[in-house]
Amino acid sequence: MPGSVAVVALRTEGLRQVVTDDTTVALRLLVDRRDQLGRARTDVVSRLHHLLLELVPGGAKKDLSAQQARALLGTVRPRDVVGKTRRRLASELIGELVVIDKKIKTAKQELTDLVASTGSRLMDLTGIGPSGAARLLGDIGDIHRFPSRAHFASWNGTAPIDASSGDQNRHRLSRAGNRRINRALHIMAIVQLRRDTEGRRYYRRRLAAGKPRWRPYGH
Repeated sequence: MPGSVAVVALRTEGLRQVVTDDTTVALRLLVDRRDQLGRARTDVVSRLHHLLLELVPGGAKKDLSAQQARALLGTVRPRDVVGKTRRRLASELIGELVVIDKKIKTAKQELTDLVASTGSRLMDLTGIGPSGAARLLGDIGDIHRFPSRAHFASWNGTAPIDASSGDQNRHRLSRAGNRRINRALHIMAIVQLRRDTEGRRYYRRRLAAGKPRWRPYGH
């Protein structure tokens, strides 16, 4: 199969040449690392929550910082061996959380600087931060490789799929395409709907025109 694809590519005129851009590759590497750090932080906080639930009445809030966790841990002094073990493990996890948070802060600054060096204005858009901008630039590369908006929408999975039946014209969300780009665009859409933005005004105009209400994924 790969050989057949290569033969077709060689015999087809007008194909766009793939060019490797060092900045694009660097952006992709850094944003992948930032995502890994985010997942690591989620895992550490989850384990920390589990321990604090056993140590502190009522446990801890969902959005927990290392400083808040340390303050909570300082309120308990268990006397039994199980409680002492839980407290020690929780203290170790807080230390891990501090390290991860520092790495996330560094990664965010690196992404900010590298995105800025490209001249991109993506971060001017409401709902697009350094990670989102880096993901868009890193995964998309040269936007001109997409012949049209429809091709781009199909590639990133934002193009709705026709699910009409009989006289009913309906569409459903696509689960195909580049899910990382889809997620970045999805987050931007949610943030813009929550704030006074042109995106929210556009959405309200669509509703006023009788278009169906958009629901976030998973709803």
